[in-house]
Parts: sequence; structure tokens; C-alpha cells
Amino acid sequence: VNDLEVTPETSVEDVRNVLRGEPGSLVTIHFEREGVEGIQAVTMPRRVVQLRDVKLNTFLGNPADGIGYISLSGFAANAGAEVRQAILALEQAATDASNGEHALKGLVLDLRGNPGGLLTSAVDVASLLVPNGSDIVSARGRGFPGVTYRSRVEPLLDPNTKLAVLINRGTASA
Repeated sequence: VNDLEVTPETSVEDVRNVLRGEPGSLVTIHFEREGVEGIQAVTMPRRVVQLRDVKLNTFLGNPADGIGYISLSGFAANAGAEVRQAILALEQAATDASNGEHALKGLVLDLRGNPGGLLTSAVDVASLLVPNGSDIVSARGRGFPGVTYRSRVEPLLDPNTKLAVLINRGTASA
């Protein structure tokens, strides 16, 4: 990578630091491929990489059964919008698969291994699922007044849709 020779002793952080740089600047990566003779090189522009928080949205079983699944790996700035898009896509697909009989009957929101993130993004996600005006989270501490975050919008998820939330030890605040 550029002038860094990567050896078995080279850390991932060292490689990452050389790959990172000003968006638009060029980085050259030299590599070997099995079955291809010699060292290959590719030069490419650096750019900002946006990682999605919704890693997967699909159905459990037959889509006509209407049980959706969303894997949410974090709460970055766009988490609320991503979950919103995932729910809308699942609802439309469930409606199509059931020939218009029903949208989602159930939703599994998988937060296992989710390390957390922005409190406001977590509130955005929760607002899609709970009734308008619901208390979502409150925070208080020494030296600042307490604050309560409430849902200020109508939920995207139908109140009759069953919801299961999966957590584990890797889930923030679990």
C-alpha cells in the first residue's frame, strides 16, 4: 500500500492508516493473487465510505406468512431512515406475497451485538415502533437537568404487528 510493505507483523491499524486519506487522493495497492504471476497493482481514489446500520432485512420463512426480520448493527446518524426503509420494503413485499391480504404480521428486530451509537438515532428507531407520545428514554446526571425523549410521530409499524427484539451481552445497555 503506497510505500508501506505489508508483512505478517504489520498491524491492521497500520494498513488502515495508510489506506485512509483525503477523499479524492489516490492510493496504490500492490498485491499477489493465487494463479496470477507477478505482483498486481491497482490505483484508486479514496472516498468516504458510509456503512449501513441495517445489515439485513428479509423474511423468516415464506414471505406470504408476513414475518419480517431486520438486523440492526448500530445507531449511526441514518439508522432511523434505514429501519424506516426496511420496514416499508418488508410491508410492501408481505402485501404483494399475500395478494393484498395483509402487510407484516410480525417483525423480529435483531439488536444482538449492536454496540449502540447516537441516542437520537435510537430514539428515531424506537419512534417507528411505539405509539405517538410514548416515553422512549430519559437521561439525567450530575450537573445537568434530566431530559425525556418521547415519540413525536405516529408509528410506522401497525399496532397489531407482533414485535420481537433480540438482544445479547453484546447489545449496548442490555
